[in-house]
Amino acid sequence: MDLRKLILEDVRCFGGRQEFDIRPITFLVGENSTGKSTALGCFQIIHDFIFSNEIGLNFNVEPYSMGSFTDIVRRSRPGKTHFRIGVGFQSESSQSDLEYMLVLSAKNRGSEPTIQEQNVRMSKGEVTFIERSAGDGVDGMQSEYLKGFEITDPPSKEGFQKTTVVSGRYHLDKTVLDLLLPINRYRHLTAKWRPESMHVLVNLGEKPPGPFGGDWNKLFGKDHLLPSEAYSFAPIRTNPLRTYDPLREDMDPAGSDIPMVIRNMFITERDRWEKLKGNLVAFGKSSGLFSDVNVRVLGNSSGDPFQIQIKVNGPKVNMKDVGHGVSQILPILVRILDSPRNMVFLMQQPEVHLHPKAQSELSSILVEAVKQKKHRFVIETHSDHLVNRARIEIMKGTIDPQDVSLIYLEPVGNRVSVHNIQFDKLANLLNVPQGYRDFFIDESDKLLGLSK
Repeated sequence: MDLRKLILEDVRCFGGRQEFDIRPITFLVGENSTGKSTALGCFQIIHDFIFSNEIGLNFNVEPYSMGSFTDIVRRSRPGKTHFRIGVGFQSESSQSDLEYMLVLSAKNRGSEPTIQEQNVRMSKGEVTFIERSAGDGVDGMQSEYLKGFEITDPPSKEGFQKTTVVSGRYHLDKTVLDLLLPINRYRHLTAKWRPESMHVLVNLGEKPPGPFGGDWNKLFGKDHLLPSEAYSFAPIRTNPLRTYDPLREDMDPAGSDIPMVIRNMFITERDRWEKLKGNLVAFGKSSGLFSDVNVRVLGNSSGDPFQIQIKVNGPKVNMKDVGHGVSQILPILVRILDSPRNMVFLMQQPEVHLHPKAQSELSSILVEAVKQKKHRFVIETHSDHLVNRARIEIMKGTIDPQDVSLIYLEPVGNRVSVHNIQFDKLANLLNVPQGYRDFFIDESDKLLGLSK
């Protein structure tokens, strides 16, 4: 299954249901405070929930600090009790779509959101998990009960419209696959001792006649296609130091660990370092940022301090003594170029302190990483140069237009509307909303003397 949508409903500035078309390269654009960072944070949170081993959701993981339930839920209506975040998937054949949604509420005032419901919707049926006292049931439905679960409108082998699984014993702080594990314990029971609904639930991932025809297992099983690791960059990367002490590498969204990553590679993995260095220098030269990068160890021991040296045109100098753009882009380049395959990178304004030429070259690096490593990028940006270079790569045939998405977040009163813009083979914009780029057009007209 391939992730194609991020879905937010009543999250901060996003009123009602808003869908974000996610592609291998996705640009989020719009004015300040239109929810771009909120969208990135929600993507990271639900991705980690699905594919990490952690229990529950963390809305305050770095570089996102989204606060408590009352800070996240849209407050346009007093007494709002929940919000929704979710993702949409599509099979390779485009024959089967799947939507996975979480309904979140607050158990206590000021607390972080907790999961109230989990919903999986497909063309063949819908399953909703609800945390509730066992035996409460759902009005107007027949139900079956087994060891902490109550199942309403039980499915049959032929399929179903909607089935609700009420959990009276187990919290909804894990994915639906984990929630089914207690039910799977009864797989060995004969039909005489196991309700028919249980038979279907424990076989959700089976091929037809299983109700989901194996797609459930494609999403939550080992053969999923969604990259299993997502990494977020901070909006401002760490300031460079003149001298570094060898310390443990704790991965940091601001990139404070990158000098240690480079130093350890330089000392213990020379082949890996030379490959990375070659890629760094190639970008540095094409962007005009630098022509060489090196490590200077201040002593003969592996525990001695070290410096990162950069060459622009003249001799090598300390990274502290070159333009700030180098230290801002270096963590991004190292993380992407030295990464394993099939990762998601969430980026906040990677263009910070970069000349337009370097911004454009960075966009080409992202396109190449999609091709060579199957990476995905969701990028919050105010840079036309990043977007325009991606369009040029579309025109050159380097990347398919279906693999690039431009999402415009438009403020409308006290809420934000999401507009998904696509590209054709000539990189023309499709489905452009009225008013998009009006400010830039007005400024150009004034500059040309066409308006005041």
